[in-house]
Amino acid sequence: MNFILAVVAMILIVAGATLFYHVPAPAQLGGFVLSALLATAALFAIGLFIAAVAANGVVAAVLGTLFLYPLIFFAGLWVPRQSMSPTMLRIWR
Repeated sequence: MNFILAVVAMILIVAGATLFYHVPAPAQLGGFVLSALLATAALFAIGLFIAAVAANGVVAAVLGTLFLYPLIFFAGLWVPRQSMSPTMLRIWR
C-alpha cells in the first residue's frame, strides 16, 4: 500500500510541476518511470532492512538517521556539486 501511495505521489508531483510550473516533462518517460520505481523500491528495501535488524523503534530511528545522512550526501543534496572541492567530487563520482 505504501508503495502504491508513493507512486501516486510521484505522479501528482510530476503532473503538478508540468502543469503549474511549466517544468518540461521527462524526455525519456520510460527511463524516468523505471528509475523512479527502482529508487522507490530501493528506499523501501532499506527501510525493511532497518525494521528487520532493529530491536525496537528507538534503535530503528537511530539506524534510519545513520543511513539518511550518507544518502543525502551521495545524492548531492547536502552540499551542491558546484561548491564541492575536487576531492569531494572525486569521492562523489
